Amino acid sequence: MLVLMLGLILSSMSLVREREQGTLEQLIVTPLRPLELIMGKILPFIVLLPVAATFQFLAILLIFEIPFREA
Repeated sequence: MLVLMLGLILSSMSLVREREQGTLEQLIVTPLRPLELIMGKILPFIVLLPVAATFQFLAILLIFEIPFREA
């Protein structure tokens, strides 16, 4: 759940930054459809965040030797 929320927050921050810098208007005039534009901003986060979370869990287990227990 945390990875999903972090991905949404980071992608929305990316769009806001584009808007503030004035480069969002340049993206809007490209021949991309709005869905393609939004997916192009969101997909990298959706792909990279689970990979990063996996590395973090492996570091927790292997380097720091902290076991996970069922609740």
